[in-house]
Amino acid sequence: MSRWLLDRLYAEKDQPTARFAFNGTVNWMRALSFIVESSDFSDETIKSHYSGVSKRSANPSADTDAFESLLMSLQYVAGIAAMNGSTNKSYSFVRLAIISWYYSIYNASSAMISAYDGTKQEAHKKTSKVWHNMVVANLVMSPFNLRIDDLRTKEVEVAVCDIRSKNEAQGDLSRPAKSKEEAFGAMCSYLIGTARYEQESAEEWVKDQKVFKDLGVKDFRTAKARELKNDRLQKEKINFLTQAIRYRGKANYRDSIYLAYGDNMEERIETFINDLERVSSKFLRMASYYVSRRVERGTWSEFVSDLDQNTRFSIGKDIIHF
Repeated sequence: MSRWLLDRLYAEKDQPTARFAFNGTVNWMRALSFIVESSDFSDETIKSHYSGVSKRSANPSADTDAFESLLMSLQYVAGIAAMNGSTNKSYSFVRLAIISWYYSIYNASSAMISAYDGTKQEAHKKTSKVWHNMVVANLVMSPFNLRIDDLRTKEVEVAVCDIRSKNEAQGDLSRPAKSKEEAFGAMCSYLIGTARYEQESAEEWVKDQKVFKDLGVKDFRTAKARELKNDRLQKEKINFLTQAIRYRGKANYRDSIYLAYGDNMEERIETFINDLERVSSKFLRMASYYVSRRVERGTWSEFVSDLDQNTRFSIGKDIIHF
């Protein structure tokens, strides 16, 4: 079958192989969905994880930010649910579903951060940096707590090896996960891919600095150039939000050809949108429970009651109500 547009794209620029890009996108979400639908992410597990979290000093402004962010996250989840309920139209809004997924995650994360330290981050990458602090403090549940603290090549290998061994991870992104071990294997693969992406971004940043240009080199073969690169990589970190930002970027700005072009994958796309809803719903549920433990006493029940009376979404407040 002729692929006229695909041929033109390959002729003009580097283009990801559509099959690999598609598998990476849908199988990462399948892996996340597999874990959050297991007993590892049950309501009982969530409550147990946050049982030691206490109220913080009263901060009405931060609480308001948290409540607003949860409302925004809920609306994006509702949007995915509406798409998920439509039949035979999955290809038409699959990119919109990914964008909605990302903003549901981003807003739920922002709510947790507001409840955590009272701050409100305006830039998405800054939000991921504060999120990293929450991961380190054990305030984020698996599988959303995977992280790498140092992007030098050896340190990335050690970190991923540690994650794989702890979770008996198997498999990769080439096929849908059918067990927890395969799910963690797929998540490790996406973590490695994100690490490589961030390493390349860091290297490009270094090359643009005057201190590198003064070396009069074009790559990192010399000891001084490698030192500059490694100094930068040592400071870089990745976590679930870093991966989510990359995931949104691939759907929103890059890899144009792989989500609605070529072979008919309707059944897998429908499963994919269902997975997007599951993962965002469970993430929001985790965030909601953490926020409920942190905000001023009495305000959580008022917030939930207000949503019940005044929101007009197609889904109710059950996602955030315990």
